[in-house]
Amino acid sequence: MEVKLIVREVGAPPAAKPLLEDIWRTSVISVGSSPQATLRLTGLGIAAEHVIIFEENGHIIFVNHGDGTRLNGLPVRIGDRRPLTFGDRIHIGNYVITVLDGNSPAARLDDPRATSLLQAATRELFTSGLKFDLDSLLPAAFRPSSPRKSLEIPENASFAQILEALVAPEDSFRFVIEGGYQPNVSLPLPAGDAEVPLGWEASGLRITINQQELVTYCALVRKTGERVVLHPVLPDHRLTVNDEPVTEPRVLVDRDRIRFASPLTRPLERPLPTLVFRTPSTLSMLTEAVATAPLRPTEPLLNGTLAAPEPAAGPLEVDDVPLRQVMEMPAVTEADIRSVAPESPPSASLSSAAAPDAPAVSSEVSSGASPATGGTASATGAVTYYYLGYFTGIELAVMAVGTLLGALLVYVLLETL
Repeated sequence: MEVKLIVREVGAPPAAKPLLEDIWRTSVISVGSSPQATLRLTGLGIAAEHVIIFEENGHIIFVNHGDGTRLNGLPVRIGDRRPLTFGDRIHIGNYVITVLDGNSPAARLDDPRATSLLQAATRELFTSGLKFDLDSLLPAAFRPSSPRKSLEIPENASFAQILEALVAPEDSFRFVIEGGYQPNVSLPLPAGDAEVPLGWEASGLRITINQQELVTYCALVRKTGERVVLHPVLPDHRLTVNDEPVTEPRVLVDRDRIRFASPLTRPLERPLPTLVFRTPSTLSMLTEAVATAPLRPTEPLLNGTLAAPEPAAGPLEVDDVPLRQVMEMPAVTEADIRSVAPESPPSASLSSAAAPDAPAVSSEVSSGASPATGGTASATGAVTYYYLGYFTGIELAVMAVGTLLGALLVYVLLETL
């Protein structure tokens, strides 16, 4: 929902400068005297939550909870629910609020901040390396309803820092709200180990994990590494996971459905929302890629079979070689090259070239990989190549996809200005 609200005093001439003129991008707008209200109005006769404006089935709905409210000059009773059209005027206390379409080109072009925002964003992008924080440049009306991680890459960033900066909201632990007054709103958990509260804000209609907005504390979410645990607070909140009551800490898994009671006593126009717990979308893909990566053999291979140790050489020491470790191999000498007969098959050449004092060279030649790519052979005869001496093909593909997603994200942000 994108609406533009213009607030004026009652009796002010149309040409007078309004008290407030801004665009809201949110699913629910609460108007009242409460400090937690989306639009706060002060004065006599204004309730803490006087009016609520929200979107339902593509229409903007207005619900009145205060005395003395008028819609287009007609009185509105407490609890009345009316549809709004752009151009309607709401009288609250000594104020008149005009509701306009916030997505129309005129509403955006007549805003004098549009040019300055674009200039500030461009200046920030090209004068501070790769540090680009769009949300810090935008006013509250233009910011997304949920916190979004800004793209911030230091000039001398390491590869790990670049990957972390390109992480999208889908690549973090998060709660996705279904139903209620916040459909499809995502609440991402902080990176690293953290504890966040979970509950309702002052209106009793919106769920939040922000400590400053939280009024009704319903549960505690503790994140340690890749383990997320939900802790209940009071039995009165009726905390459930997958329709099962939660009376003790419970480890959350992907797609768990969480619900708890609303603090409001009056009946709601919409059913209670459900929080769906989601794990990072790339976590399973990276775990599967690492699990399927072949390990490097610990002993040299000759003709696809393990070479038997010679009695004179003594017991062989088996090294525990970790994944992707680069080993320095002896260089192939001219005598080794001459000992390989051109007309013989590869297996025969390797047998004749394998000297007792250089088994590592035979292992490198039998794998069929060039020293530049750092290939290794598995027990089944398959060859795995390490490009640049470190990265596998799967890892290069993941890095390429991450770079393209990061570039697409920056492009979309610049196009939406």
